[in-house]
Amino acid sequence: MAEPQRADTVISGAHIVTMDAESRVFHDGAIALAGDRIVGLGDTVDVVADFPNANHIDGRHFVVTPGFIN
Repeated sequence: MAEPQRADTVISGAHIVTMDAESRVFHDGAIALAGDRIVGLGDTVDVVADFPNANHIDGRHFVVTPGFIN
């Protein structure tokens, strides 16, 4: 059995615009980070439940574009 994924930080409540093939948008979304890696992405309720021990940052009123590299 694989060990569950861990996250250091979860940014939640944000508008998340993905750069994936489906161009998904989460209006109440969250992104989980482990170091410099994205380990979770989706609706806030789901991501927060998956990573309850992470440091949580309130992302309300912000737009996050994971994978957008300048």
